[in-house]
Amino acid sequence: MKELASTLTSFTPFLTSVRLAPYQLTFDITNDHELMGAYLWSQQGASALYPLFHFVEIFIRNAIDKEAKRRFGEFWWDKISYNNTQHACKCFIENIDNAKEKLERDWRKAEKKRQGLKRGERLIDPCPEFSHDQIIAATEFSTWTFILTNGFMKPKYLTDTNKEYLWPQSLGKVFKHFNTLDSSPHKALKILHDNLTDIRNYRNRVFHHEPIWIKGDTQKLNSIRAIETIRHKINKMEEFIKVINSNIYQNLYETNIFNNARRVCSKQELEIYQGKAKTNVLKDGEDVILQRSIITTAQLETICIDIGNQLFSFSRMF
Repeated sequence: MKELASTLTSFTPFLTSVRLAPYQLTFDITNDHELMGAYLWSQQGASALYPLFHFVEIFIRNAIDKEAKRRFGEFWWDKISYNNTQHACKCFIENIDNAKEKLERDWRKAEKKRQGLKRGERLIDPCPEFSHDQIIAATEFSTWTFILTNGFMKPKYLTDTNKEYLWPQSLGKVFKHFNTLDSSPHKALKILHDNLTDIRNYRNRVFHHEPIWIKGDTQKLNSIRAIETIRHKINKMEEFIKVINSNIYQNLYETNIFNNARRVCSKQELEIYQGKAKTNVLKDGEDVILQRSIITTAQLETICIDIGNQLFSFSRMF
C-alpha cells in the first residue's frame, strides 16, 4: 500500500493546519499517513453523498412542480394563493424572480458574445420569454423548502370552495406517504420542511468543503460517533425520498446508491484509507495469470464481476 505521509508533506502548503485539525481530533490519528488517509476518505464520502443530494432536490422539485402545474397551469406560482405576510412565502416568490433574472443575465451574456459586442455596448434585441421548464430548472434548492410552509396552506376558516392554496389538497399527491410522518397535514408539512431544510444545510456544508460529519455540541468525537452523524443524514435522505413515492424509492434503492454511501461512510472504509484494515494479499505463484490480469486492468478502470446476478466492482485504491 502507498505510504501517504509523503503525500501529506507535499500537500502541506495547500492544506492548512486549520483544515486538517478536525480530522486530527476526530479520527484516532497517530501519524501523518492516517491523517492523510482520513482526509482522502472524507473526499470519497462526499462523492458518495452527491447522488443522494441530487435525487432529493430533483425529486422534490419535480414532484411539487408536476402537481402544481396540473392544478394551476404552467406558471402556477403566479396563480396560487399564499400568505404574503409570511417570510417564507416572500422568499419563495423572490426565488422564482431570481431564477428569471439569472436566465436573463445568462442570455444577455451569451448574446453579447455571439454578436461580438464590446464592454458597454448595448443589445438591441429584447430578451425572450423564458419557458416554464427553464424557470423551474434555474431555481435554487431553497425554493422548495420555502414552499413547504403553512403560508401555502389553506387557512382553516376558509370554505372548501377555496381551491387556490397548494396545501393541503396537493399534499398527498406530492408526498404519497406523508401520513407515515403524522396524520395531521399541518404537522406533516412542518416535519417535511424541517427535514428538507436540514438536508439542504448539510448539502451546502459538504459542497463548501467542510467536514462531512457533524460535530454537534461536543468538542471531542471519536470516529464511530462522527461516522454515525453522516449515516444519520443518509438515512434522513432515504426516508425523505421514500415519503415522496415508495416505488421511486425502491427503484432508486436497487441502484445501490444508499448502501454505497453507507459502505464508503463507514469505519471499515476509513480504516482502509488509514492503513489499519486487514488486507488479503495474493502471493507469488497463486493465481498468477488472474493476478496480472486484474492488476493491469484495474490500474485505470473498474473491473465488474457478476456473482449470482449481483454486480461487484474492483479497482485500484492506492
